[in-house]
Amino acid sequence: MTSPAARVLTFIQLLRRTGLVIGSGEAMVSLQALNLVGIMDRSLVQDALRTVLVNHADEVSLFDDAFNLFWLAQAVTSQPAEASAPGKPGMRRLAEAFGLAPQSGSLLKTDRRGNSRSSFSAEERLHKLDFEAMSAAEIEASQAVIRSLNVTLAPRPTRRWTKGGAGARLDLAGSMRNALKTGGDLVKLAYQDKVKQPVPLVILCDISGSMTKYAQVLLHFFHGLVNGRPGTKIFLFGTQLTHTTRHLRHRDKELAFSHLAREIPDWSGGTRIGEAINQFNRHWARRVLARPAIVWLITDGVDRGGGGELADNMARMRRSCQKLVWLNPLLRWEQFSPRSTGAKAMLPHVDELRPIHNLASLQALVASLSNSSDYKRMMKTRWQTRS
Repeated sequence: MTSPAARVLTFIQLLRRTGLVIGSGEAMVSLQALNLVGIMDRSLVQDALRTVLVNHADEVSLFDDAFNLFWLAQAVTSQPAEASAPGKPGMRRLAEAFGLAPQSGSLLKTDRRGNSRSSFSAEERLHKLDFEAMSAAEIEASQAVIRSLNVTLAPRPTRRWTKGGAGARLDLAGSMRNALKTGGDLVKLAYQDKVKQPVPLVILCDISGSMTKYAQVLLHFFHGLVNGRPGTKIFLFGTQLTHTTRHLRHRDKELAFSHLAREIPDWSGGTRIGEAINQFNRHWARRVLARPAIVWLITDGVDRGGGGELADNMARMRRSCQKLVWLNPLLRWEQFSPRSTGAKAMLPHVDELRPIHNLASLQALVASLSNSSDYKRMMKTRWQTRS
């Protein structure tokens, strides 16, 4: 007979398949909670596990349905197709994780000889599918693609100079030192070149209720950026701003996301974009934007605050950075227009407005930033005027 502790760990594995972010720390605490409350009172067990394993308000109903399915063998709905219906992405993932609906989103098909071959149509569909509508299998497949993305910006020249074989200017002192080795004859000239450093990338991502699903998928992208690219800083905001770079530096994604779940108190809540940017300008801009940086602002523009405060804070942040890019998942709609007060206040202060709702838009963003000749010309012109 399977022990209660083993069943709890199996239950946690199934919850992870539905998309809930649960680390090893939460798994250990859930076992401790089970020892404290016992296994005789079902409602007490459910409340204890919900308290430990659920970090966001919009996951409560999904957890309760999963608990009933696993512990009471009660179906969420009599028709599995209803659980996977469009408009209910969480219920769709729950049905797939518990075997109530067929797994979808696989990029591999098997031919008659048993060999796996790539399905171009399935891969193309995955790249165009909205993050919010993805199933559990599709999210898992997309994470593999996201981890392979790499932002490669051309390093920027600084004001400092270093020795270079064929540098930009003649190094008189170095040339004279070379001449001393040959009895005063200038046989070998020395040159200097400017020290180059990677361009800092600063990301501010909205984690409010309307952005939750996008933020959960993008966290895997942020984790890869922080661990693979120096000079990357990540901030998450809802009603307040949280610096999360040090948490994402953990190589173990589970450990990193577990720390984030404990550190962020306002996940899936409201959003105050103006207040969050104000906190960034006051407490972080001088530290992370001391060198000219690119800033990505990821939000749908829905703000509880006033437009005037947001516009002032956006203008100040734009003056502090090299380039400000607004990434908005609502741009997936062709008829989108900035009608909200927040969107209207933000738009005049951004250099570029791009969608970020699926793999295709994310890959296009990385490609444009990594290979943009306009960006390279802008960096060269800006630094020539400052030198």
